[in-house]
Parts: sequence; structure tokens; C-alpha cells
Amino acid sequence: MNSEDKKNLLVDGENKDDNVSVVYLNKETGQLTDLLLFYWLTSSHDAAVIGNNGHLTSIEIPSTIEWNGKRYAVTKIEEKAFANSEGLMSVVIPESVNRIGDESFFGCLKLKSIIIPDTDIKFGENVFKGCGIKIEENIELDEKGNLTDSILYYETISETEVEVCGCIQKTDVREIEIPSVIEWKRKRYKVSSIGNSAFENNEILTSIIIPDSVMKIGKRAFDGCRSLSSIILPKEMIKIEEAAFSQCVSLRDIYLPNSIKNIGVGAFGFCRNLVSVSLPTQLTLLEDGLFFGCNKLSSVIIPEGITSIGALAFARCSNLISISIPQSVTSIGNGAFLECHELSSVIIPEKITIIEKDVFLGCESLTNVYIPSQVSSIGDSAFSSCSKLQSINIPYRVKSIGSHAFSHCRNLIDFSIPFGVTSIKEDTFWGCSTLKSIIIPNSVTTIEDGAFSECSKLRNVSIPDSVTLLGERCFSECKALVSVSIPKSIISIGTAAFSCCKGLSNINVSSENQYYDSRNNCNAIIETSSNTLIAGCKNTIIPNSVLSIGDYSFEGCDGLNTINIPNSVLSIGANAFRFCSELSSINIPDSVKTIDIGAFGGCVSLFSVTIPNSVKEIPELVFKCCYGLTSIVIPKSVKYIGIETFAFCENLTSLTIPNDAIEIARDAFKGCKCQIKREDGTIYKK
Repeated sequence: MNSEDKKNLLVDGENKDDNVSVVYLNKETGQLTDLLLFYWLTSSHDAAVIGNNGHLTSIEIPSTIEWNGKRYAVTKIEEKAFANSEGLMSVVIPESVNRIGDESFFGCLKLKSIIIPDTDIKFGENVFKGCGIKIEENIELDEKGNLTDSILYYETISETEVEVCGCIQKTDVREIEIPSVIEWKRKRYKVSSIGNSAFENNEILTSIIIPDSVMKIGKRAFDGCRSLSSIILPKEMIKIEEAAFSQCVSLRDIYLPNSIKNIGVGAFGFCRNLVSVSLPTQLTLLEDGLFFGCNKLSSVIIPEGITSIGALAFARCSNLISISIPQSVTSIGNGAFLECHELSSVIIPEKITIIEKDVFLGCESLTNVYIPSQVSSIGDSAFSSCSKLQSINIPYRVKSIGSHAFSHCRNLIDFSIPFGVTSIKEDTFWGCSTLKSIIIPNSVTTIEDGAFSECSKLRNVSIPDSVTLLGERCFSECKALVSVSIPKSIISIGTAAFSCCKGLSNINVSSENQYYDSRNNCNAIIETSSNTLIAGCKNTIIPNSVLSIGDYSFEGCDGLNTINIPNSVLSIGANAFRFCSELSSINIPDSVKTIDIGAFGGCVSLFSVTIPNSVKEIPELVFKCCYGLTSIVIPKSVKYIGIETFAFCENLTSLTIPNDAIEIARDAFKGCKCQIKREDGTIYKK
């Protein structure tokens, strides 16, 4: 078997998954070999590793060897089997090994990684002596090859440097001073770094002094050190990696030397008691989530030279009152100041061209914000829930304003949308309850779902001729809105576009509009092609050409006392008259064949209603919470009454249902105190 065949066998052979190595007999030495390692048989079932080819950099010792068709378990590594293997850097020892002989890895200076199974292995003397693993004069080598001085573990990272790679948690060791130099066999090694997760979740540690020799603190090095309240960083430190001090909840302040050039993602995230911090002058980037959740952080000095503030960098720093962003900053990431509840004023640097999504979302105290003239885009929810923001100047270069961008800015009084914006996105001004006026330029072509929903003080709005689409609920619950004019350009109006506009008294559609009309000055919007009334008001007169009263068309229409439904109407849509609180009576003509879900739900003043013989079903919620309803007769045509159809009609004293078979769903009469009688006088049991 030649060398290449053996390599293929070891890498790609069928025994790969079982960690079996096929060997042959070297006739010159009398040893078994797989070209990488040498073996001898110690019994009829077992074998031992006795040496190697001297050129290995890494090796995974097989658990089994196969010779002459018979398999032998590798149970031992003989003494000095790998001694003085100068290039060897990593070894994986299989679970089959139960003994490692004296000095078996002696003098392997570059050996940095040994994977030893968690089994009962007997170690000889000086197994890892003279290795490059972790060496120090005061260190004991444990059975797994770890070096420890009873408090810290060390690992060599070069011929002259070591890294702190771990810590033994002891109840009496609360303060640690890391040495700058360790000595092993008269050779000195500089402690140059603290490794990944070295002190992670050490909840006992309260104080640590890091020597000037340390240049780097690794990922999650002190993550979860919940008692750590004091830390001294070296004056020449260069790098702090990802989440290095995350969840150090007792840390109140920390001095960051100006030598630091890189601080990783979330390095100080969730340091809930961190009060103030001054950032190093050599930093150019504030990484994502750098101070996320530092809810007592009240003061931050960002040095000139920073060019980017990452996503969520200061998110949920709920005590941050003010922050000065230097003019060197060219980008601010998503949610950078999200839910900074106490932040009252912000000046955005002149080089910023995009305000990303969620940047100031939930900044409840923000009253003043300066947006530079170069900004061309404002992202989704950028200023959402800035409830104290009264006014904001939007630069003329802005061409895009994202969904929810100013939603729930409850003190925003007026707003001018720049020319060039083509769409008012979903829920952009939703819940701006003090917004009184809005200027919509004729560059806008769409007003999307919920764009001005719950702008309860918005009295007048001019929809320009450029607009072609009004989305669902785009002006719903604009309670102060008095009049609406639909221009000729509109080709689509979404469901409930003007629902719950309690003050609406005048609706007009341009006579040039080809898709909608206000025929006969009816004070309503009618979809021309289907003859469906889609929006009405308290002064609406339904024309006798209307075939359908659309979903939500009169929802929340205060002031509507009574309305005449003409004989042309065939259907009443879902929630069509819901929450018409002053509607006292209604006559439904025999032409109506269907009444949809919740059509009259919440009409608390409705005391009288006649259901025609043409109706076959009364679906769920149709008369729910009609507190004023006192009596009702269900015609013989009705075969089904839905869930909670008459629920909580508390004053209903008389309800008659037909003798014929009728399906009544659960809770149809929930909360009703009256007896339900059939036409023949018998009592229906609920």
C-alpha cells in the first residue's frame, strides 16, 4: 500500500465514521503503521501508539486499528510517543484510550490544543512537560493538560506571550490582579490578552486589575460577572471584543483609555448600573448594541472622529438625558437611540443623509430635533412614540418617509410633507392626536393604510389631484374632520377609510371621477361600478340606486339618529353601522337579503329594529351591546342566529323566534335577561 492510497483511506475511506485506521506491517521496523502513527499490539484485542512520523502538525488518534482483517482498540499512548514533535499543534485523543504514558507529549512547544475525552484516563508523569500549552512556574498541570495557579488558567499564544483563558471560581477570591509577566523554567512570558469567556458568569468577582501588558480583552471575557463593580484597564490597551463586559450589572463607571481602537458589538450591553462613560479618541466606529440596555447611563461623550453609530448602540438607555453627536458621524444605525425615554434634544450631524428605522422610536421626552438639509430619507418608525415632539422641520430633499415614522407623536401639532414624497406610508401619522393641519404636496400618489388614523384633532385635509389611492382606515377616527373632498384622480379607496370620523358632515366626490361618485348630493362615497356605498356621514341620504351598504361605511358615525335604507339595497356589510351611538331606530326593507357580521353592534341607543322576511341568517355580533333594544321579532325566514348576535342586550324584554327549526349558536343571547319565546308561546331554553 503506497502513501497516497493510505491518505485516501484515512480521509475518504468507508471506515471514516468509526474512526478506524487500516494499518500494515513495516517489515524493516517490525511496527504497524498507517503512515502517520506507529503502533504495537499489547494484547489480542488492544493496541498502543508508540510513535509518529515526525512531520505532524495535527492528528486525530484513531479509536481502532485494523490489521489482517482484525480490529484492535487503541487503549494506550506509550511514553514519549510524541515527545519533541516540534510541529505538532493539535491532538484529538479518542475515548478508547485509558492510559497516557510518561512524557508522551514532552517538548511539543507548539502544541496549543488537546482534546481529551471525559473518561477515566490514567496519566503518567510529565505528560505535557515542556509543551507550549500553558506553562508557569507556580502552575500545576491538571490531568487534562490545563495549567492553573489555583485561580487563573493561562495559555501560550506565541513563544513569548500568554493569554488568560479561564478562572477557577472560589468563594474567597473576589478581587484579582492579573500579573503582567509569568515565569516558567526561567523563561518569561508576557500576559498580553484575556481570552474569550475567560471570566464569563463569574458572579463572585467584584474587582479586577488588568496589567499594562494586556492589549486585548476577548469575546464575553467578563460577560455575566454580576458582582464586578471595579475594573482598571491598561493605558495601552487596543481592543475590547464582542460582549466583553455584557451584563456586568454592578459596574457603575469605567475608564476607557484613548489607546483603544476597537470596541466590539454589545461590549457593555445590559450594564444596568453604568452611569457615565467617556469614549476613546481613537475610535472611529461605535458598534451595534454597544450600550444596549444601560438604563442608568445618563452621560456619554462621543469623540470627534467617530464616523458611524451602530444599530441599537444606545437603545434602551432610558436615563440618557442628552447626547452630543460629533459632526464627523456619517451614519446612525437602526434603533440607535430606541426607547431613550429621557432624551430631550438631538442635533443630527450635517453629513447624515438617511435617518434609519427606529432611530428615535419611543424617545418620549424628545421635544427638539434638528434634521440636516442633506437628509433624503426617514425610515420606518424613526420618530414613533416621541410623544412630546411638537414640531419638526423636514428638509426639502426628503423623498421618502417610512411607515409609522411619526406614529403616536401625540403632541405634534402641524406637519408639512416635502414636495417629492410620493407615498404617505402605512400608519405614518397614526395616533398623532393633536395634529391639526397637514400639507400634502401634489407629488403624493398614495395615502396608505392607517396613514392618519386616530388624528383626532385633524379638522381639514386637502387631498391633491395627484393621489390615486386611499388605503384602509387611512383617515379613520379623525374625530374632528368636518369635510372630505375626493378628487378625480382617486381610483381606489380601502375599507373603512373614513370610519369613526364622528364630526364628518360633508362628503363630496369630484364629478370627473370615473370610479366613485356622490350622486344626488348624497353626502357619501359610492363605488360607481358596484353601486356600493363605502363611506357615509351623519348627513348622508342613501340614494335609491345603491345596491349595497359597504363594510364599516357608517362605523362610529355620531350624530346619525335615523337613516332610511331604500328598497334598492340588497345587503348590509360587516360593521356597517357599528358604534353609531345615537342611532335610535332603523327600518330594514324587504329587499335586503344579507346582514353581515357586527352590522349594528354597539348601537347603544337603538331601541327598535325590524328584520325583514327576506333575511335567512343573522350572523355573529350583529346586535351585540345594543343596550337600548327592548323587543325584537325574528321572522320565519331566519334559519340561523350566530355567536353573540344579541349578547349583552340588557334591556331586551321580549324576543320571539319562529316555531320552525332554527339553529342558534353558542352565547347568541349571552347576558340577556329576557325569556325567549316561540311564536306558539313556548319558552326557548338558552
